[in-house]
Amino acid sequence: MPFIWYEECEKSSRTLKKKLTKALVLAIPDPDKRYIIFCDTSSKGHGSVLMQGKNVIAYASRQHKTHDENYPTHDLIGSHSLCIEGVKTSLIWCAV
Repeated sequence: MPFIWYEECEKSSRTLKKKLTKALVLAIPDPDKRYIIFCDTSSKGHGSVLMQGKNVIAYASRQHKTHDENYPTHDLIGSHSLCIEGVKTSLIWCAV
């Protein structure tokens, strides 16, 4: 089956490249607003994003080590504390 690259594919590719290479702008945290932490884990790694509303305040991610891949994904969820610690560290830097 031949691979066909349509104009829509090209447009999506350019948009993705632009978003991946553009500098991410982090917002300054507002201590009076609620924080929300989003976490995600896969067999390859995990990450966390700290947000206020639609604004990203901080983010952290970690690629799993070789030995981590021996564990089921639900056992690795506890390792989010490492990402959350990274987010806390980012917050400290924001506050300085």
